[in-house]
Amino acid sequence: MIGGWQHSISHPGIADLITVSAYFVAAVFTALAAAHAPSSTRPQERSLWRAGTFALVALALNELLDLQTLLISVGRAEAKSGGWYDQRHNVEYVFAIVLGAALLAAGASIVRRLKHTHSTVWVAFGGFVSIALFAMLRASTILHLGLGNGITTIIANLENIGIFMVGAAAAIYTEAAAPTE
Repeated sequence: MIGGWQHSISHPGIADLITVSAYFVAAVFTALAAAHAPSSTRPQERSLWRAGTFALVALALNELLDLQTLLISVGRAEAKSGGWYDQRHNVEYVFAIVLGAALLAAGASIVRRLKHTHSTVWVAFGGFVSIALFAMLRASTILHLGLGNGITTIIANLENIGIFMVGAAAAIYTEAAAPTE
């Protein structure tokens, strides 16, 4: 155990298992969408579905292993040993701002690549935006950036809605891209 972190793989709650399963199911659908994307006419769609698969698997593993708590524990231990624990909130604010800026930059880059793509790709992108918003709001509540306690349900719903949107969009895309017999 590092700091207060212990991976949750040995003690997952039912909600954790449902979320991890949902991420993996959505990842299967995005992998199928990537496999069915026409490589000659829409190579950017294949790349986006593959990237989505990777992201969903990474998010599932993060949910299972509780890696954000590990990051916080390591950060707090470093702050204590470095003598700047009392100023850690400034670092947390900067981290949240940098994370938000990185997500915005990534989103803008993806939007440029989404031109002339199938409409379901846009729906999946909306799902990933919902998941990213979930991550930002969760980080802000973990870092005590001033959001109220009642936001937990909203945050959880953003994640679940995002996962559903991505998985459903990928399933619809796969069906639409499948060759007719």
